[in-house]
Formats: sequence, structure tokens, C-alpha cells
Amino acid sequence: MKLLEQLEDSIASISDKLPSLPEGFSQGIANWAWLLSAIAGAASILTAWNLWSIYAACTVGLCPSTLGVFPYLSIAAALICGVLYLVAIRPLKMLAKRGWDLIFIATLVNLGAAIIFILAGSGGSLISALVTVAIVWFILFEIRPKFQPTKES
Repeated sequence: MKLLEQLEDSIASISDKLPSLPEGFSQGIANWAWLLSAIAGAASILTAWNLWSIYAACTVGLCPSTLGVFPYLSIAAALICGVLYLVAIRPLKMLAKRGWDLIFIATLVNLGAAIIFILAGSGGSLISALVTVAIVWFILFEIRPKFQPTKES
């Protein structure tokens, strides 16, 4: 967890140098982060289910057999992110830092999975993945001060 805190602090120091979102807008995002997390969690779980269904068809010979381990990694990444987003709902409703931390971890899992798939030649663009994460982190670090540490954080 120490490494995660160091990464968070490093990104926060970069984020502090960027222009800020309007206060009311960032407060609104923080207040509704739990709903965004619920939507993202449901979408991630649904994605994992759909991928499982597609790859299950491959086991009966409907797809090329060269898929390797990547389908299972993508299912695992989607499930991990989905669970993190869903577990974050309650603390996000309370504006607890623990909820924010879970969302940050989910973004790291997403980034890691994207990089692995791109480097393995499974599709996607590294530039697109990095730009997406930069935008998400910009918003995430803009709302970070709205979330307070709790005893369980």
C-alpha cells in the first residue's frame, strides 16, 4: 500500500499544477460518484459476462483457437474492476476516502490490462489508453479533496 500511496501523491502533485474544475462541478461529481461507480460496476460485470459468453462459443470451435490466455485476462480484469466499483458505492455515498481509493485502484487495473493487451498485439492504442487514463485521473484527482479519511480507510 505504501507504493500505491506514493503513486497517488505523485499524481496529486502533478494534478495540483493543472487548472481546476469549477467548485460546484467538482462537488457535484463527488456527490454523484457513487452512482457513476454503480453504473461502471454494472457495465464491467456485464462486459465480463459478455466476454465469457463469446469465449465460451470459441471452446466449441466457433472461433480461431489462437486466442490464448488473453480472453481470460480480459474477463478477470473486467470482473476485478466491476467488483472494485461496486464495493466503492457505499463509501462514495459517505464521501469517504476509501471509496475514492477503490476507484483509483480500479483505474490502475484498467490501465495495466490495457497496456498488457496492447503490448501483446491484442488491439487498442497505447496513446488512446493513456489519454483516457489522463482524463479520468484529472477528474478523479479534482474530486479527491472532497473525500475524507475515515477510521477504516
